[in-house]
Amino acid sequence: MGFDPLTMALTAGGSYLGWKGEKDARKEQRRQSDLQAAGYNFSAPYIERSYDRAEAALNDSLEQGTYTGQTYADMNPFMDEGLRFGGQAGAQIGMSGAEMADTARGFAGNYNDLYSRANQDRIGSAMDYATANSSPLIQAAMRNDFRNLSENTIPGINVSASGGANMNSSRAGVAEAVANRAFDDRMADTSATINDSLMSRYLSDDQQQFVNAMNANRALSGVYNTGLQNMSQGANMMTAAGRGYMDYDQGALTDAYNRFNEARDFPLQQNIQYQQGILNNAVYRSPQNPVAVTASPLSGAIGGAMQGFGYSKMFAPAPKEAPASAPNSVGPMRSGYIFPQS
Repeated sequence: MGFDPLTMALTAGGSYLGWKGEKDARKEQRRQSDLQAAGYNFSAPYIERSYDRAEAALNDSLEQGTYTGQTYADMNPFMDEGLRFGGQAGAQIGMSGAEMADTARGFAGNYNDLYSRANQDRIGSAMDYATANSSPLIQAAMRNDFRNLSENTIPGINVSASGGANMNSSRAGVAEAVANRAFDDRMADTSATINDSLMSRYLSDDQQQFVNAMNANRALSGVYNTGLQNMSQGANMMTAAGRGYMDYDQGALTDAYNRFNEARDFPLQQNIQYQQGILNNAVYRSPQNPVAVTASPLSGAIGGAMQGFGYSKMFAPAPKEAPASAPNSVGPMRSGYIFPQS
């Protein structure tokens, strides 16, 4: 039993060609795969060192933690004294303003009285005033006229009448009546002048008093408004001082709140930055449609041998039938090779 030379040659040739083809294909596949990964292979050492440094920086940052020193300034003495002084001054100004407003709060009632006074009959009041006060003035103004009448005119008329031995003559009576009428006319004129003067003075004085009262009451109104303003200013000063202390205390609370949140969130934020800044650039997926090295020289050699062996059957001569009388002959072989008989 054996193989003919043709079968052996085709089998060996096919095996070699299959091995050679797979070897070349494998070589090309390796070359394509190396070209595809050339950029990554070149950058890999740098990327690895960058990751190492970033991880070391992350660990160092987490180990140091957040700033533990003072982050909020203490209140300085000048600010504290200024706020305290402002509050105390505001209290004093507000109290004095309240006192001023309380003192002048009757100005509204005064305006009501002045209004009523302005609607009074001032001419009638002036006439009453003149009538009540003019008599002494009239008497003083008429003293010379009265003395002249009583001491000169009337006695002269009487002397003239007595010289005529007729004290009750009509002429003497007429002369005395005329003298008395002249005195009465003078008295009336003087009274009218004095009464008019008194009325004018009364009206002038009354008007000035009214103006003075209005000005004084207007001043009271200003004092009242000033008192209200001082009360408001004092309240604002006290509120400003309180707000200053409150803002300072709130700032301290906010600082403590922020420090707590920073200490709580710092590790998380550092890891997030590390993930986003470093690990986001890492290659987590294999290349799309990578060139796979699938060629196998051994498989090619086996396949080539099998193919060559198959070709040998196509070109082998037809098998010869052994004689029937030859008991020792061997049956036909598929390879076409006839073993020699013994």
